[in-house]
Amino acid sequence: GQFVNHMDGTIACSDPVVFNGDCRTNPAKVFLAWNARSDRGRLVGTGAYISKLEWKVVAGNETVGKRDDTFTVGVRRGK
Repeated sequence: GQFVNHMDGTIACSDPVVFNGDCRTNPAKVFLAWNARSDRGRLVGTGAYISKLEWKVVAGNETVGKRDDTFTVGVRRGK
């Protein structure tokens, strides 16, 4: 195995679309998707890929949640 891709991002608790302005009173589910491309933009080959997701929830200056998740994702390319 070798490194394929990396992404960083932030969703604010005050996001008007995801949390309707306040994640504490309007909790929501956030879904992440991968376009099956490498960091150079090329489509990856058929196979199993390991995905590691590290996330935390911050309200003001306080971290109120933190977790690390690891998943296995399968990609199948066809003609």
